[in-house]
Amino acid sequence: MTYLTEWALAFGLTQVVEVPVVVAMTRAVPAAAWRRAAIAFVATLATHPIVWFVVPELGLGEPMRYAASEAWAFGAEAAIYAATLPRLSWPRAAAVSAVANAASFVLGLLLYRALGS
Repeated sequence: MTYLTEWALAFGLTQVVEVPVVVAMTRAVPAAAWRRAAIAFVATLATHPIVWFVVPELGLGEPMRYAASEAWAFGAEAAIYAATLPRLSWPRAAAVSAVANAASFVLGLLLYRALGS
């Protein structure tokens, strides 16, 4: 499997996990579910390529690469949610981003290890 194929699978998994989490956790936001889903999709679209194609080029060891990747995704996505979802406070945006990113990271890691990749 090529690296690009691995990225595409990881990107799809990330979207399948994170979009529903964000939509569910932002129910109280005065925006339609489809809009919240679109924002979640675009937020991940903005961060995921950097996680896969930029951070690995920094030459970090695996634990630091994971930490840098997740810190980037968490912070950038929280900022996007806070900036684009009406009346979503920064602490709530941070919580949404943390839960969504933790869910996709843990599930992705478990699948990666279970499949022996």
